[in-house]
Amino acid sequence: MVVAVFQNPDDTWFFKISGAPEQVAKTEDQWRAFFQSVKFEDGKPTWNMPDDWTNAGPKPMRFATLIIDSSEPPLELAISKLGPDQDLLLNVNRWRGQIGLNPSTIAELEGQIKNLESEAGKYLVFDAEGTGSGEMKPPFAGGGAPFATREPLAPFAGTEPGAQSKKLAYEVPEGWSEGSTSSIVHVRLVKKIESAEVQITIIEMPADANEWEPNVARWANQVGMENLSAEQLADRVSEITIDGIKGKSVDLVSLESDSPTGTIAGMVKRDGSAWFLKLSGEKRQVEANRETYQKFLDSLRFN
Repeated sequence: MVVAVFQNPDDTWFFKISGAPEQVAKTEDQWRAFFQSVKFEDGKPTWNMPDDWTNAGPKPMRFATLIIDSSEPPLELAISKLGPDQDLLLNVNRWRGQIGLNPSTIAELEGQIKNLESEAGKYLVFDAEGTGSGEMKPPFAGGGAPFATREPLAPFAGTEPGAQSKKLAYEVPEGWSEGSTSSIVHVRLVKKIESAEVQITIIEMPADANEWEPNVARWANQVGMENLSAEQLADRVSEITIDGIKGKSVDLVSLESDSPTGTIAGMVKRDGSAWFLKLSGEKRQVEANRETYQKFLDSLRFN
């Protein structure tokens, strides 16, 4: 999988290719030149496309789909857009999960992202090889993960670790440390246990653009539970209350599954915002920190 990320003041654009490693490598000269040609006019991307590529037009959740016909079978280059201030670590771990790789930690992130320049300016490239197809399986297609950095094109930008959110008050559990945050990721708490890492994050997104079911499907895909039926997922959902506001939580931890990761994720809506609350990481550590996570949620207050 190769993903080029162009972060602009008003939006973030993703150019994603996934396929057999030998196919992606064979067309590398073409897609690298394509990335270099990307520019933005009136908020939309333009590019120079090789003669043997085909523009198949937009699809749901995509601005455009380009077909790399020089590959056999042809590869797709999917172009999509999300809002500004995206969280790089969350997206990298989503992509890694799609190709069967374990999630990364913040410390490992720098070695997995390249900073390059095109006619549009600087951009980021994620390039990794795994065992998965790179595509989210139905019915879990679509629904990108939020991607927060405070400054465009600075993947490690944000507040310094230890800075508490202005919108939230909470108690940091013993043994946990505060990680970097941003205008969207209001809380990031990290606990390292030997070689494993578990995180608590709280993310704020627009309420009108976020429904419960698509997010549950996306989280299930990230932890290798894409084969669960809607009924099986519903059995894992429970009600939560955060500072008097009722919401929902889904338990996506399975010690019997092959997936190395797990998550417990919830959502509450307040004053036009959807607040996402997650405990995620190596599944046995998520399992071991359930009580700590619940105590953290009990301490949480909106300022």
